[in-house]
Formats: sequence, structure tokens, C-alpha cells
Amino acid sequence: MRYKPFYPGDKVITIIDFEGIPSGTVGTISSKWSGTAYVVQVADGSFEWLSSSEFNSDDPNKGFILEEGDFGVVTSGAHHHDHARVGDRFKVYKVIHDVDHYGIYFNNELKWYGGGFQLVKYL
Repeated sequence: MRYKPFYPGDKVITIIDFEGIPSGTVGTISSKWSGTAYVVQVADGSFEWLSSSEFNSDDPNKGFILEEGDFGVVTSGAHHHDHARVGDRFKVYKVIHDVDHYGIYFNNELKWYGGGFQLVKYL
């Protein structure tokens, strides 16, 4: 079952640490969009996920949609991951379609937050 999405104006709480935003931080949704996420194994051996807005096929003939087993390259440093830099090449271990991504204001600063599954509604 798909989780219920959040909408602009909703107050949310983070449930994991994400790019310098600690778990338990309250924010307000500014915008929402959906995309694909890819689970990859990074250099230290851990598994992380990258969004389709920052990770694309390393084969120019492949197109934009990657499948499990394909290799891709990090194309954007916009999300400032500690585990991935522009130009890093990773194998795709899992593809997750229709992941909601959000622009969220935390303390009057807009941050891009990946994965609505990492948020809960603030009551």
C-alpha cells in the first residue's frame, strides 16, 4: 500500500538524519514532485539511495531509466551527499518508482528532502 503524500503547507517531522537535518526536526512542505530512486552500494560498502535527478545511466544509448544491474553515474552535487560525488559510478541494486520528494522549510531555510517515507505528519 502506498503511503499518503504530503502537500504544500503540511507540517512534518523527519524520522531519520538526512543531509544535516537531524531526526525529529519539524518543517513545512513547500513543494512536491515524484521521481525514481536507485539503491546503490557506495565505496564504504553501505547501501544508499540516489534520485533520478542526480543519478543517470553511464551508457548514453541506454536512456534515462535504469534497471537493477545497470551502472549509473552521479550527475549532480545538489544534494551534497557524503557518500557520493559527481562522477562516481555505481551499480543499481534496486529501483524504486514513484518516490515523493519534497522542498521543505526548516527554520526558514528551504531544503530538498528525498523520500516522503522518511517523514511523518506533525500533529
